Amino acid sequence: METVIASGKVQDVENVFRGMVYRMAPDIVFIRCPDFVSLRIIKDLRIPKYFFVHDAFSVDPKYGFVSKKDFCSLGKDVRPIAVSAFLMNKLKAISKRKARLLYPFVDKKKFLAKRTGGDRITIMNNNPYKGKIIFESLAGLFPAYRFLACKGWGKDSGGANFKNLEHMDMTNDARRILSRTKILLCPSLIDDGYPRTIVEAFLNGIPVVANKVGGIPESIGDAGHLINVRPQRKMPLDRYCSDARLHRVAVVQYAKIIDKLMEDDSYYRLWSKTAEKAYFRIEGEYQLQYKGFLKEISSI
Repeated sequence: METVIASGKVQDVENVFRGMVYRMAPDIVFIRCPDFVSLRIIKDLRIPKYFFVHDAFSVDPKYGFVSKKDFCSLGKDVRPIAVSAFLMNKLKAISKRKARLLYPFVDKKKFLAKRTGGDRITIMNNNPYKGKIIFESLAGLFPAYRFLACKGWGKDSGGANFKNLEHMDMTNDARRILSRTKILLCPSLIDDGYPRTIVEAFLNGIPVVANKVGGIPESIGDAGHLINVRPQRKMPLDRYCSDARLHRVAVVQYAKIIDKLMEDDSYYRLWSKTAEKAYFRIEGEYQLQYKGFLKEISSI
């Protein structure tokens, strides 16, 4: 494997990428959406090109990162892959292109924590888009419970200063977080594609409470608790993700479920076992999808 690191002007980076691709002469190229620049650079290569659509930012024009024109310009030799049926349907509505469904893989060796039984109510990627305002409202509402906010990608505007709220830096080892977690919250305020953190929690028997948006219902199924959240509609995204008054109803719904899970041991055990069973169901779906995909690329 050859790695090239480029810095400087955009044109410089494009030239390095162009030279690398033509020098290495790959049989197949995988590109992460919305990198339309790389697609344009390699458009003349007569090889299969896979375009990986992993979240709503990379497929929905309403977020301002891509346009319908971008997707309509995709060549016929570009094969889209979507991590959820939600994103697959989004892409089809925008470009009339059908994507292959391929859920993100969760490796047991990397995500099964050796020690479980944590006491924290946790959020991954604690930023405004991922529901930071809801999470921190709950931390303020339950001073007797311990909360863990883990930094991730995206905007980081600091965090609330509650005695029961611990802030944790980014880590490449999710087991450090999962081993300390009792309940995982996914109060996302954007249309998540297919949050892998939900499946990671299921693997460890951790109950999940999440907003009913995007591909979250697809990943959680009936193995967790889904919360109806006020839709954004035409409201500016930054305001929608930062104004606590807009999400009071959702906070109340979260509070009822969290209190039940924390105070009722039998209820917690029920949802913990349900989470574990869900992981094995999802793992079976992975195997079928990946076998089909490997068969496809091996025939190219």
